[in-house]
Amino acid sequence: MLTITAMQKPVTIEVRRKVNGKFLPPQWPDVQTFFQTPPQDGIQIVFAELNPSAGDTGSFTVPMTTDWAYPSELWEPYCWESNGYAGSGHHIHQDGIKVIKTSWFKFLVKQLNDDSLHPRRGDEWYRYKWYEMCFYVYAVSDGTAVVFCIDTPPMFREELMSALAANKCGPPTDASALFQASILAEVVKLYNTSIWSLRDSVRKLEKDRDISGIARDRHFNFARLHDLARHVIHTCEIVAVACDSVTEMIGDAGNNPTGSCDCSNGNSQAAKLACPHSEMAFSLRLLRNFRRRSEALKARLTNEINLGFNLVVQQDSDSMKTIALVTLAFLPATFVSTIFSMSFFSLQFNEDTGDQDWIVSHRLWIYWALAVPLTILTLICWTYGQRTKSMTSLKNRHMKQS
Repeated sequence: MLTITAMQKPVTIEVRRKVNGKFLPPQWPDVQTFFQTPPQDGIQIVFAELNPSAGDTGSFTVPMTTDWAYPSELWEPYCWESNGYAGSGHHIHQDGIKVIKTSWFKFLVKQLNDDSLHPRRGDEWYRYKWYEMCFYVYAVSDGTAVVFCIDTPPMFREELMSALAANKCGPPTDASALFQASILAEVVKLYNTSIWSLRDSVRKLEKDRDISGIARDRHFNFARLHDLARHVIHTCEIVAVACDSVTEMIGDAGNNPTGSCDCSNGNSQAAKLACPHSEMAFSLRLLRNFRRRSEALKARLTNEINLGFNLVVQQDSDSMKTIALVTLAFLPATFVSTIFSMSFFSLQFNEDTGDQDWIVSHRLWIYWALAVPLTILTLICWTYGQRTKSMTSLKNRHMKQS
């Protein structure tokens, strides 16, 4: 019996090391060798593509937990599949002197593409991509720091490396906060792009709105509107969680007897002025603004959906009004014919030809003499009633405005 085993993709990492203020060319060391080597002096940025559901990730997750103080519960599905988190911890180095400060946080970003799917794919009308980014900062009190960036998109890596390379300031007292602020600044850019892509899609629906004829039916595709609403709701959720996570990250800096971050205790005035927690606070304000914008997009899209429902109801009402008018036009003639039991046609045997012929009564004029005036009178009464109703409604509207 032949057994086919799925090929497991090994985890690869890209390491960028900063020496003497400059980043060295990227390296791709063996995962096991990297984790067995103690952290080198200076700064190291590690980028890794990790998917626990596909591939052998044990070579990465096990040493991260046992040798690098990474919380083991973060590998569990309830954390790995969560919509975001943030936490921190303090540990004593093996030498019993140095202090290791760790922090871990996760952000989700949903990026919607500009173009819609034609034809649609299943229930999806828009292309999109999830960025489920996890970060871990391992900072030693002697200035050594390693930053792990897991499952980050390529543009994030480029922007982060450019920002860190351009930072010419000396390291602050809290190196962990420096990397948190740098990472958060790039994450905010991703959220900005994500929300503006949603805004462009909603705005396109508003600008293409045509409430007449076939264009109205094409515009108010409720399945497409609800699919876009799903993406907006997801964005509202993850931005709100991101705000909570950043609030926790900033709050962790005040967990000391003074109630303030360690940067304020620096030896130089420059260290105090370069406090990264101020940058994190600004990023938090931007995230809160993004949350309000996403909530506004949700309200605008709900308004479009409600408009579509109202126009459909109005269209049905117009159709029913037409049917009622046609029925009203035939009702008087039917009433006259029924109440007088009028039968103006009959079959009569023709003795000359031997066939049966249709015979029309010579009193048919009585039917028309009654039915036509009644029909005209009924339509006049209906028209007068509709016009009176419209004038009354318009008068009441003017009275309210005045």
